[in-house]
Amino acid sequence: MKHVIVVFFLKILWINHLFSQCVSWAPTSMTNPPVARKEHVAVWTGDRMFIWGGETVANSIKLGDGALYDPLSDTWTPVSNLNAPSPRINAAGVWTGTEIIIWGGADGITGEINTGAKYNPLTDTWSSISQVNTFRPKYFQKTSEMPVWTGSEMIIMGDHNGSFGRSYNPINDVWTAIPNSGFPKFNYFSQIWTGTDVLIWGGAGPYPTYTNRGFLYNPATQIWSEISNIGAPTARALPDLFLVGNKAIVWGGIDDDEVFNDGGIYDFISNTWVPMATINSPSKRVAHISISSGTKFIVWGGSTRTTQPKYNDGAEFDPIANSWTPLTQNGVPSRRRSSAGVWTGSKMIVWSGDNSLYYGAPGIPDGGILSFENADPVVEINGTEYSSINDAIDASAPNDTLIITSDVCENISASLPDTRVLIIPSQYKVDLIGTLTNNGIIINDGTIKAIGLTFNNNGLYKGTGNFIGYFLNNGSVKPGD
Repeated sequence: MKHVIVVFFLKILWINHLFSQCVSWAPTSMTNPPVARKEHVAVWTGDRMFIWGGETVANSIKLGDGALYDPLSDTWTPVSNLNAPSPRINAAGVWTGTEIIIWGGADGITGEINTGAKYNPLTDTWSSISQVNTFRPKYFQKTSEMPVWTGSEMIIMGDHNGSFGRSYNPINDVWTAIPNSGFPKFNYFSQIWTGTDVLIWGGAGPYPTYTNRGFLYNPATQIWSEISNIGAPTARALPDLFLVGNKAIVWGGIDDDEVFNDGGIYDFISNTWVPMATINSPSKRVAHISISSGTKFIVWGGSTRTTQPKYNDGAEFDPIANSWTPLTQNGVPSRRRSSAGVWTGSKMIVWSGDNSLYYGAPGIPDGGILSFENADPVVEINGTEYSSINDAIDASAPNDTLIITSDVCENISASLPDTRVLIIPSQYKVDLIGTLTNNGIIINDGTIKAIGLTFNNNGLYKGTGNFIGYFLNNGSVKPGD
């Protein structure tokens, strides 16, 4: 059955999804993707995912190329290699709002490196980063080790030799030393930007010491302060550390003997810790993807410490409810570790990684997009966006075209006035239940996924599953081919 345009006339529109959330996986395009890789950088630019560096899965050849992935068009665009950084793994990637800063990593020859460059996705050009007063060589094994962006500077805290950090101003191309008074020399700690301070937590000191201490650094005052560790998670290195709402989440991490799958919730205002729930928590793992959506903390993929088995499961954590919810396995990508992922504002994209079936096998340049929407659809009229379909209808004028620009994920009742046109682009998930009349037009340029769909007027159609066809002005139904 071929996909055809679906047009019908509707006055009372019901938009319904079977779940309270649109939680489902969709594959990323396999047309002209970059070569499969692991330990690469992934950065969200606001409209595209930037992939760069890493190494091949089968033979660990370091890579210095990349691409941009557009999830709306599901297309890949190669990134220029002219003046790009040298090939490397575990580099830092920071989005400034206009450029991506790539810095540090390991090249497999000299070890850790302290070079990089800035990439502009609009012009597809690279520019150099000063080496004057730069930080010592460093590589970044996970997202929580990454430098933070303050809005004007990139801040790197610590290196694997216990030395301290630098701030980098990309406009002036200047590195500035950060005072380390008040901070003990730990490494393998994690760091986040709180909006005013850099929070550092956990890490390893002189063998066999691990810590569960945390510190705040204010770049405006250059003052360090220690946070409480009463009730904090046990000492560990390389934990996940994310800002979720107004709380800091610590989860996972390792020491010499253990891989952890517990954690804690830190309240900045009260300077107190609460243990994270463990029911439905992901299993113990390393080399996984961890992301903050702003309101939830998400863990996916990874492997055991011995690299096998690999995982393709995960969960999202709600700090308000202090509860875990397993991620759907519907359409989930294959098992993998050392992958990379980004949060788009409404979806998580994961791509490539070590997804080989056996040692020495090449990886697959595939990935997945996980949707989490649970809201009225965003609707656009003449370039203006409205946060609900009813707000858009109220603001509409005769002959206006309303375009849905997000997934429709919860029960919605709306009356579409005469002479309005509602367009549902095919990349959005929409389930429809409605009554056919001769007012208002809805155009869906793909498949209507309807469960128990009923349209009444002159003719009657009832169906389940995917229906593809025309709804004609006279109320009759012309099935698709």
